Amino acid sequence: YYYYNPEYGKNYLDTLLDVYHYSKAQGIPYRSVLLDSWWYYQDSRDNSVTLWEAREDVFPGGNEGIHDLGEQTGWAITAHNRYWSNRTAYDTLSGGSFEFVHDVSSPCDPSAAYSLPASQSFWDFLFKQATTEWGLSTYEQDWLWPQFLGMTKLLTDAELGRTWLLQMGAAASASGVNIQYCMALSRHALQSVEIPAVTQIRASSDYGPTDRSWQWRIGRSSIFANAIGLAPSKDGIYTTKRQPGGAEGDFVETRPELELLVATMSTGPVQIADGIGYSNQSLILRSCTEEGLLLKPSKAMTAMDFSLVAEAFGET
Repeated sequence: YYYYNPEYGKNYLDTLLDVYHYSKAQGIPYRSVLLDSWWYYQDSRDNSVTLWEAREDVFPGGNEGIHDLGEQTGWAITAHNRYWSNRTAYDTLSGGSFEFVHDVSSPCDPSAAYSLPASQSFWDFLFKQATTEWGLSTYEQDWLWPQFLGMTKLLTDAELGRTWLLQMGAAASASGVNIQYCMALSRHALQSVEIPAVTQIRASSDYGPTDRSWQWRIGRSSIFANAIGLAPSKDGIYTTKRQPGGAEGDFVETRPELELLVATMSTGPVQIADGIGYSNQSLILRSCTEEGLLLKPSKAMTAMDFSLVAEAFGET
């Protein structure tokens, strides 16, 4: 509901504090919050990351604003990230302290140009800063395939991709941070076997008014995630049918019960995306205890064998 869409006239700190107070009044036991791509600095050319710190207009005081959010709510912080800009402030070429690998232009989009951290010290710095300054709990590395397929050097250097993810994972483990992969190729998922910090992976498409017939169907990808020890993650959901004023427009969620069931049975995070005044408290409490402990299975729900056979051979 609040994706690039804070409350009218308010910043995200005030908006999320309003969500917190609403949830307390309604008896909804939220335990964590996901800060999506709206919270950090991006390159206006291609939306790549220039500085992975809180924007002052989003959280007053920058990183201190996120710290204030965690202090006032007690929520664990999950923070999104995407592909790195060729003009990132961390790069020595831009006056920063760390070496980056660069491309002149992206193989996928000649108008874009990405970069990649080239040292373990960068990741150590990034996660130490995030955990000590504002309480990062889970790091969501999104846009994995655009970062990978969008850099010539990742496509031509047999070791660079593995090194990138191993360095990220080592720093996360050192700082006590979990990692979620999103928009991952199979190679990224398989690489996670070497990276204990990676605990979950997005198994669904984005939630919203498009792709309504299948975005909740994560049973096939969950088979893969289960096999390599990752919790499949379904994108956020509405728990009531209509939520006007939200980022997704006035679309109708025809099956909130199904959406919540799939999220709960995924074993990954259950991400309620409701706006203030629109939550179905009794439905939400079917997924968790009154303290917010998820009532999830020991293994993610997956597609049944007969459904795969029927799809492959046209049987009903």
